[in-house]
Amino acid sequence: LQSEHVCTIVSPASALEIEVYQGLLPPYALYRSSDLAITTVGTNTAELAYLGVPMLCVLPTFELSVFKGSAGGILGLLMHLPGILGKAVATIVNRHVLKKIKHFALPNVWASRHVVPELVGLISPAEAAEKAQAMLEDSSVLSAMREDLGRVSQAQSQGGTDPAALVASKCLELAAAGTSATGDQGSKAGSPWPRTPQTP
Repeated sequence: LQSEHVCTIVSPASALEIEVYQGLLPPYALYRSSDLAITTVGTNTAELAYLGVPMLCVLPTFELSVFKGSAGGILGLLMHLPGILGKAVATIVNRHVLKKIKHFALPNVWASRHVVPELVGLISPAEAAEKAQAMLEDSSVLSAMREDLGRVSQAQSQGGTDPAALVASKCLELAAAGTSATGDQGSKAGSPWPRTPQTP
């Protein structure tokens, strides 16, 4: 399925056209056709990186109590408590995370440097728009970012492990271990795989 074009919004003041789409996500075809993506943190930054789409990553921190996924364990449970206590814990944890983490967009995390620009903090829409406009007006910046994203994504692909291949490998290891350990004794020798009863 493809995304459906809903409408085009035209700003009389600046003659800016904004096209609105809806449909099955993620719309990779739309991503590829974009000169620049204004996005926030998450796996979407990895998708854009692999597609070679220049991006501006924006992380506003006006409401630190809203995000509840920055910690696990007991802290994660406390962050999800209803009311003031949950909000207070989430705010404290997220403040600590913001101070500790150097990079938020995944291409930057992979490369341990700023491949794409990040705006983190009390960012206004005007500030994000000004940064995006400056990037769009400099084609050399966008071109260099595309090339850099390609290099970083390729390095990540070569250095990482395919999850499907990892699961398949582990299954084969277990099967082989079970077969060698049991021989003709089946599950009596500790095989993780039950043997099918055989009839004479």
